[in-house]
Formats: sequence, structure tokens, C-alpha cells
Amino acid sequence: MKEQSAAQVDLEPFSGNPLDFAYSQSMFREAVEKKIDEPRGRLTRLIKYTSGEARELIKHFINDVPELGYQNAIAVLPKQYGDPLLASYRREIKEMTPIKAGDGAAFRRLFNFLIKCLTM
Repeated sequence: MKEQSAAQVDLEPFSGNPLDFAYSQSMFREAVEKKIDEPRGRLTRLIKYTSGEARELIKHFINDVPELGYQNAIAVLPKQYGDPLLASYRREIKEMTPIKAGDGAAFRRLFNFLIKCLTM
């Protein structure tokens, strides 16, 4: 009975924007965790209510033992998206173009970026 009521909830998928993480996490807990006791059901809904980079990060946990899969998925998301500043630095690093040999200006930009990260 609890599972049927949870299936009708319409949540926005979490796309990986760190600024939306706390809101999405809170809504998921309210709409799913309070209504679904079974870990596999929670995990399938967690995957359903994520998209893009966030979904790619957790979808492979469906292959784990149900209890571990959900625990692992729910633990990895805050590590990746729970700190908006750190997550924005991660995203910036992913979007950097490779530095070509002899490109001193690009190397200085990277060096300054790393200093900024280390002093935050």
C-alpha cells in the first residue's frame, strides 16, 4: 500500500546541479524514503528521479545487493553534489581543454585555478 502511494508522486529529476541538491534530496526523502521501505524500490526510484551526470553516477548500483546498492547510491550523491562550491570546481575541471605543450598562458591559468582551489 505504501509503495503504491509513492509511485504517484511527481518529483523533478535531479540533474547534477549542486545548487539543487539539498532541495532534491529533501523532496526525495519526503516523497519516497518515508513511503518505501524496500531498498530496491528506493534505488529504482532514485535512479528514476535523477538525470544526466547524476544518473550516470548511480545507475550501476542497481547491480549490487539491494541493501548495499541503495546505501552506496545515496552516499555517493552528497559526496559529489553536496558542496556547491566544490562541485562547481569539479565541473570547471571537467570542462577544461587539454593544455598543449608550450602553451604557457594555459598552464598559468591552470596553476592559478589550482591555487584558488587549494586556498578555499
